[in-house]
Amino acid sequence: MSNLNVEEIIPSGARPTNSCTDPNAPLSKRARKRLQKRLNYLESRKERKKIRKEKIKSGELRPPKNSRKLVKKTGTQVKDSKCKIGIILDMSWEHLMNQKDLGKSLKQIMRVYCINRRLPNPLKLHVTSFTSIVKKEMDKNEGYLNWDCEFHEAHFMKAFESTKDLIYLSSESETVLETLQDNKFYIIGGLVDHNLHKGVCHEKAIELGIPTARLPISEYIKLKTRKVLTIDQVYNIIALVSEGKSWKDTLLEVLPERKGAVSMVNEENNSNDENVLCT
Repeated sequence: MSNLNVEEIIPSGARPTNSCTDPNAPLSKRARKRLQKRLNYLESRKERKKIRKEKIKSGELRPPKNSRKLVKKTGTQVKDSKCKIGIILDMSWEHLMNQKDLGKSLKQIMRVYCINRRLPNPLKLHVTSFTSIVKKEMDKNEGYLNWDCEFHEAHFMKAFESTKDLIYLSSESETVLETLQDNKFYIIGGLVDHNLHKGVCHEKAIELGIPTARLPISEYIKLKTRKVLTIDQVYNIIALVSEGKSWKDTLLEVLPERKGAVSMVNEENNSNDENVLCT
């Protein structure tokens, strides 16, 4: 941002006077400072408006309530999407997280939404158990109120009329998710637990009678580290596959390089590979 200069803006013959008897008297030092401060403010205001507009467009901020301007939407709205696959972000685990980890889980959900809104055919996105502590923490990001997404205070068992089309994604499941099915809702546990509560999502799904499935990671790639995926990584994998990308290419793209992901085809003859947990 370039700073405007008093000398450049006000010619000597047009400057405000500090004396009624001398129209050619120069500005006082204090008056010059006030004027320069005002000019700097006007210049910076343009930049601030630009930044605010970008934040509103990205969903970080919501437009003023009385604003008549409509924010141009990017991508396709869910109601116009050709994709019939749904994602449920299960936030019923706030009692197992401290505030810091809850904040991390919500940031991951924000990334999920950013990915979804940019898809040519976004998935149907639902957030369930959006109550009390979760909502209070999410309220720090007002932009979510404008999301093209469904928020439910109720648990997913009550938020949906039928549970027969629900599938809980779990690394402990014995069922491998081979293909995505239309009109199915895949549940991702909104839990950041650093392995302190390993298996709780799977146990809860079994208790509720909800089918489970795991991503076919070990069927397509080998990793040098344990496969602990974030909420947005799991979602991103589902999203890319829903767009027609193969599981192998998707996994190699989404999983970070530090995990050392390599194709099973390239490593199938390597008997020294260390065993990894299935996801």
